[in-house]
Formats: sequence, C-alpha cells, structure tokens
Amino acid sequence: MKKKVLIMSATIPNNDILALEAAGLEVETAQNYPEGVEKLDETSPDLVIIDEMLPVVNGREACSRLRQMSDIPIILLSTNRSGQAVARANPAVICLLSARVLSFSSSIRSPSSLAN
Repeated sequence: MKKKVLIMSATIPNNDILALEAAGLEVETAQNYPEGVEKLDETSPDLVIIDEMLPVVNGREACSRLRQMSDIPIILLSTNRSGQAVARANPAVICLLSARVLSFSSSIRSPSSLAN
C-alpha cells in the first residue's frame, strides 16, 4: 500500500506532485482548509503538508485545528525572504516533529519501498 500525502495549498506546482508520485507516494491536494478536512476524512493520509498562506483558514490556524482532530504528522511550509519554501515549527515541538518524521521515514528505505 502506498503512503499518502495530503497537500493543502492554493498553489501546488505540478512538478512537486509529480516528484512525490515518482517516489511512490499517493498525493492528494486541497486548495483550502475546508476541502483539506474533507480529503483528510476521505483518504486518511500518512502526512499533511500545509502552506502557511492557505486561503480561507491560514496555515497556522489549519495546523491548530487539525491537531485537535488528529495526531497525523503535519509539516507547515512558509516562504523565506528569497521566496524559498521553509518548514517552520515552534521550538518546543521540534523534537516531537522530528520523531514523527523519523517514524514516517523509517519505513521508507528506498524509492521502491515507498509503494509497499
């Protein structure tokens, strides 16, 4: 069974989706928070990636609301001054996030194992 990733962002580059799919992941997308909650319920992803600039409900609020509903690993993406995406986390939860990412990635040994 493929690992599933839900990306919540109004702007999701196709090459990012293709890269994740080429790595063997099943990718679901949502343009905003309400759509993301529907997809979360429908698809039960293994990881959620949220754009901080998410429309309707911003990314930080979306993370807070999702955390009340689920303990699914969440990565919040923002952009730095040069326009590059960066992951942001409260220092108090970095260890927890790291543990969840390591737990998620521990089952991934090679691109071909992602589909299992």
